[in-house]
Parts: sequence; C-alpha cells; structure tokens
Amino acid sequence: MAIATFKFPCQLTSCNLLYVRFLSSHTSSPLNLSAPLSDLPTSPEQPSSDVLDLDNTEKLFSSVKTRTLVTSLLNLYAMAVEPLVKFGTMLIQSPVVMENRISRAVMVGAVRSTTTEEASETVTRIWKRVGFRSILDYAVENAEDGDAARRNLEGFERTADMAAALPPTSASMCIKITAICPINLLGQISDRLTWNYKSATFELPWKTHCFPVLSDSSPLYLTSSRPEPLTDRQLHDFELAQERLNDLSKQCAKSNIMLLIDAEYASVQPAIDYFTYLVALTEIQ
Repeated sequence: MAIATFKFPCQLTSCNLLYVRFLSSHTSSPLNLSAPLSDLPTSPEQPSSDVLDLDNTEKLFSSVKTRTLVTSLLNLYAMAVEPLVKFGTMLIQSPVVMENRISRAVMVGAVRSTTTEEASETVTRIWKRVGFRSILDYAVENAEDGDAARRNLEGFERTADMAAALPPTSASMCIKITAICPINLLGQISDRLTWNYKSATFELPWKTHCFPVLSDSSPLYLTSSRPEPLTDRQLHDFELAQERLNDLSKQCAKSNIMLLIDAEYASVQPAIDYFTYLVALTEIQ
C-alpha cells in the first residue's frame, strides 16, 4: 500500500542506491554523506502550480470512488476490532489451514491480491494523477530466529520486484533491520558496541567501520556489565544478516529503487545504526 512518511532521503555518492538514515534521539547526529537529493524526475502529469490543501478533503478525494472510500473505512474499522484481528491471525498461523494445499492457496491468494495488485494500482494511480511518490513496506517487525529472517527477506525481495515493475521513481521501499536479523542477536551486538564506546580497551574484531553510532547522550546504562565476546554461532548469524541486507540493497540498486531503513528501536539502536552504515559503505565501494 502507499504509506506516508516523514523521512527524507539522502543520495550516496557513486551509488544508485538511496538510503535514509535518521538516528534516534538517543544516538549521535546523522552524518551528511552527500548532497541532498534534489534532482529526481517528476511525473509528467504532476501539476506545477496547484498547492495541495490537505484540509480540503472534498477536493482531495474527489477522484476516488465512493465505494473505494467506504471499503477502506470498513477495512480500518475491521483492523481495530481485536477479536477479528486475533481470529485472522489464528487462521494464518493455523497448521490445519496453512498445511492444506487448497485452504492455503485460498488464504495466500486473498492476501497477495490485496498486498501486491491493489498496492501496485494505488501507487501507479497516485503517481500519475498527482505525482506523489509512495513507500512500499513489507509489514513485518521482529525476526525471532534465522528461519524467520530468511522468510522476511523473501517478502522484502518480492516488494522490491513489485517496486521495480512500477513507473520509474514512483515508489521506494522501506525495511526494518529487526526483520532480517534475529532481535536477540541485535541486542547482543548493541551491548558490545555500547561497551566498546564506554571502554576503548574492549575490542570488537568483527567491527569493520568506525562511523559513530553512539554518543554521550545515548542510553549507555542499557548495557550495565561487560559482555562476553560473540560466540561462533552468533558471528555466523551476524554474517548471514549482513548478507541478507547486502543482497537486498544490491537488488534495489540494480532497479534504481530508493531503499529506506526504519531506524527507531532504542534497545537495539546501536546495532541498527551499525548495519545501516555498513551496507551504505559497501554500496559506495
């Protein structure tokens, strides 16, 4: 679906991939890696002189059919009904439903038609009519383990494929680091980055860049004791998470899709910041 956002992109030098990096208020200020993005082409049908008045809802939605508005309203009401949401979640997670080929096809088909076809139509319509760019977000939050992270990556890759099929520059996509790296591992990495900031003698052999992800105003108290080094298994999972993010960024770069990183999660913020800079620097090189 088309999602409004208040994040602003910056374009990295010598790289077709675009990133957003908004550090949490708990961390250091964002670094200015390059000039602001100002020369993206606009839609040929975008009005040049009209001022968008968000208060004039009659004009704002004049091109949308009443049936479409009512359907959207009913969907919003349905998503606010907790028992209905729990029932839908139970159906999707039910082995009886999802392991049966017919019921799974019906369930997945219904979801896909909503999240891909309608989203594509909406993005294209908004772009052609008013020249607004949309942000596509594969709506997942946290990955509990490596299997979940791999599944989430596949969802992000499908979103990138959909964005690539849309009119050029009409859509970007947003990802969450917490969805492609197990949340517990992000916590382990954050603890070690924090302790490294507090004590320079605490070495991190796996650390490949020194961009600041912490400051004196960061919540350093979240790491109250010296952590142990990452285990071999944790290092392996860390490398896999980096590969997932790199693969996704390369896919977006190949299709010239702007990639935004949702980066507000205080307890694992250092790890998110580290990943963000890591993939940005990889693409520049």
